[in-house]
Amino acid sequence: MARDRKYSRYCGQLKEFDIESDRKFFRVTFRSNDRLDGTGFNASYHFLDEVEVYTGKPVGTTTGKSHRPNGTGVLPLVSILLIVYLALWSH
Repeated sequence: MARDRKYSRYCGQLKEFDIESDRKFFRVTFRSNDRLDGTGFNASYHFLDEVEVYTGKPVGTTTGKSHRPNGTGVLPLVSILLIVYLALWSH
């Protein structure tokens, strides 16, 4: 598996943090070594228009909802859910 060029891996109990993708694609990979049990995870996302500048945590971000006009964020949500499903059930 390739390592990310900007972010290291994140393990265990962490404080909330923000990650910004510099492209129109973002992949999250979950791996387990079967040593610890977990209760899951929580992730929120926010689509930025190309003219917006990232300034930290987006105001009014809602988990699982696209902020793109006209519902154009449905396909990315389906892609994210499929990646998470495959990552969790492929082991």
